Amino acid sequence: MKWVRTIWLIASLCIGVFGSVHEYTEGSVLRPIELVDQFDEHVVITDFSKIAIVVFDREASDVVNTFLQTQSPEYLAKHGAFLIADISEMPGFVAQAFALPKMRKYPYRVLLIKDEEQGMLFPGEEHKITIMYINHNKIKKISYITTANELKAILDVN
Repeated sequence: MKWVRTIWLIASLCIGVFGSVHEYTEGSVLRPIELVDQFDEHVVITDFSKIAIVVFDREASDVVNTFLQTQSPEYLAKHGAFLIADISEMPGFVAQAFALPKMRKYPYRVLLIKDEEQGMLFPGEEHKITIMYINHNKIKKISYITTANELKAILDVN
């Protein structure tokens, strides 16, 4: 098992030196993504909207969901946006018993990342909401926000 620690150390050092290992960066062209929603319905995204909202932790998710619950169910679609929540690090029992039942009450679709490797493709910062601006399947800009007011301002422009 000593070799596993050695590989992990080398990988960690490479990430520290070369930055995080995210496939999706500004200028990237998005390939089709297959996810499931909160109802376990398979969704393949091939033609991306203008805005991808990605959350990785509870704090960011709470900000987005609290805001969206005050909007109409069509709000995201009307603004060319979609929501992705990375739940890959959430214990399966917690997801099944608590998170998914709560999400099923939302009047909007939440696409779920359940695979850690897939989650690593998306850029993120702790306790922040990732906003990916997309045009013709190409990421034009990535920004990180923390408040509902910032989210509203971004979506209302689009």
